[in-house]
Order: sequence, then structure tokens, then C-alpha cells
Amino acid sequence: MLQTETVKRILILGEDPGNVQPAAAALGYEVEWQGTAEGRADGPSSSWEKRIASGDLHGILAAAPCALKYVAQVASRHKMPGLSFAAAEYLSNRRSVRERLDACGISQVDYACARSPEEAFEAAHGMEPPLYVVPAEGGSARESVAEFRDDLVLASIGAARDAPSSEVLIESHARSARYSLICSVHEAGFVITAIIGQQSAKRPFRFPVGLYCPADADSGLDEALRALAQETVRALDIDFGQVRIDILVSQGELLVLEVDALPAWTWTPIDLIELAGGPSCTENVLRVATGGAPLARELQQAAALAWIPTRSGKIVSIDGLKEAASTDGVVEVQLNVRVGDTMRHVVDPAGRGRVGYVAANGPDVETALASVKRALECCHIKTSTTY
Repeated sequence: MLQTETVKRILILGEDPGNVQPAAAALGYEVEWQGTAEGRADGPSSSWEKRIASGDLHGILAAAPCALKYVAQVASRHKMPGLSFAAAEYLSNRRSVRERLDACGISQVDYACARSPEEAFEAAHGMEPPLYVVPAEGGSARESVAEFRDDLVLASIGAARDAPSSEVLIESHARSARYSLICSVHEAGFVITAIIGQQSAKRPFRFPVGLYCPADADSGLDEALRALAQETVRALDIDFGQVRIDILVSQGELLVLEVDALPAWTWTPIDLIELAGGPSCTENVLRVATGGAPLARELQQAAALAWIPTRSGKIVSIDGLKEAASTDGVVEVQLNVRVGDTMRHVVDPAGRGRVGYVAANGPDVETALASVKRALECCHIKTSTTY
């Protein structure tokens, strides 16, 4: 760790995933966390404000959608690096993002807005299922799926539960190639540190079953993805921080699927870019948060991640994890459930197949994905619907 006088201190509003603080300390950063509650950011106490004003804190970050606007205000007030308030307002509300992109002529997935779950069925008239329902505020963590139009009201109630308002967005898009672009925006410019490919699930196929880096985009597609990402950043007035832009490639057309300005650790449990020999996403988040420039370097190898699948019901046995971990190329096997836990319905994004993951690397994507597949074949989670 660097000497104490060179340590940069950062306040993060959001939930600590448990692995950021040690990584930050190793990089010479001191990270302090403050949670959020009731769908709104808990404002730092007067002691925090005094520390920020005195220069004791060098950066402030939002790690929850509800904290974006507050952090933008604090950063502006204390002349710290931060999102513009306009960008924070857009990114705090999914409807605002969609409407802004529409106004700027940027192609995106088909969507409709409903002010309440009861309006969802009529709002989605003419849209093709499966339909994905997301609260207008609160991010995509509460997303629900309606595989049939008759399920829309129930799915909307699920998405709006505990959200700041009952307004929801209904989105529709076909199973198609999907890419996540990890971008850093700072004073000196705009950098795309990597493009991550997503492996789609079978129906309802909104949620990827795996991720891989580098993406399998040819030079023409790579260039088009990068251009659309930069156009999206400009349209939303994003002038600071790390942003993930998910793009769907459907019938030759590029469509913006999601724009997420939260740190990468809120989206994926492992840093595939770093695993592939590229710059650490966590380090880039912290560097930009304290006024520095992000690192950018070519990937040295490939990396892949896949979520361990399971079925609905009560878990009665778990086998094969040691064999999975010993598979060539596998660098981590993580399981977040145990015998006795109950798995949710397969289309529930909070529980769907996210019981754990396998991560691997290799000289190329094909090798890394093959390692992940062999490891997954070792993992056996048996569930029972008898309680």
C-alpha cells in the first residue's frame, strides 16, 4: 500500500459488495461506505460535509441509482469530480433516458411507459412478448418478466414493489447478439476500456447466462459499437465516471438496451477485463473519482464468466464444486447458496440462475468459454418442489 500521506479517500453511497475495500487499499485508496435507504440517498452527515470541504475526502461516488443526483450535487458544491446534474437526472430515471435518446435520434429497443401496473396491459399494446418490466426509478435490479401479455400487470406489480414510484417501463426485444461497452469519461476525454460479449439464455432470454471478453465483434461492428456508445454518452450529457452501455444487434441494426453509470462491481461479480489482462475496472473507477485519468491497455488474453444454473425449488444437494475448480483454465468458482435454500421462479431476475458463477481465462475466447463449459458440467445442484 502507498504511504499514508498519498492515500486518496473516497466516500461511496451504496452497498459494499465486500470485495472493493481490499482491492482499493491495495491500490492506495481508502474507501468508506454509506448505505442508502427508502429509495433515496442518505445524505452524508455534517461531519462528512466538513471533511469534504476541508479536503480530507478526495472523491465521492454513487453505487446506487437513488444516489446519483445527490452525489452530483455534492460534487458540484465542493468542486469535486462528478457527473453533471443533467446526466444524473437522466440516469436516475429509465424513462428519462429513453425519452432523451429518442429526442437525440438514437435507436433503442421498443418500449412503452405505464404510470401504474394497472395501465401496463394497455400501454404495451402491439408489443411482442416476452416483455421486460422495469421501474422508472430504481435501476434494473427489480426487473420482472412477462412471458405472456396476460402476465403484464403481475410483472409490473413485482417491478414497482418498493420502488420510489409505481411508474414502470415495458421493453421488448428479440433474442440477438448483445454487447456491453465499458467506458470511462474524464476531463481529458472518453475511453472505451473493453467490449464484453453476452451469451443469451433461452426464452425469456433477457438475462445473459454468460459474459466473455474480448467480444467477438469484427472490425466493422466494433467501430459501430464504439461510435454508438460515444453518441449515447454525448446525448445524456455524461461527462464523468465509468459507464456501461449495453447494445443489442438485431437484424443489422444497433439498439441501445441499457445505460448504467454505476461502478462495474454493481453489475458483474468479477472483473473480466482485468482477468483478460486489461486495466482494472475498480482502479479506473477510483482513479477517475479522484480526478485522474483511466488506464487503457490492450487485453493480453481472454476471460469468460458463466452463472451456475439451477431449477426452482428447495436445494437438496450440491455436488461437483471441487472438480469444477480444478478444471484447466478456471480461476474461480463461487457459490452463493447452500442446501436448504429455496430458488425462485426461473424468470425472476433476482434469483434466476444467479446462485453462483464460474470464471476462467485462456489465450482466446474459445478456450476460456470451453473451460467454463467443462466446469459447469461438473456442478450439480438438485432441487425439490416437495416442502
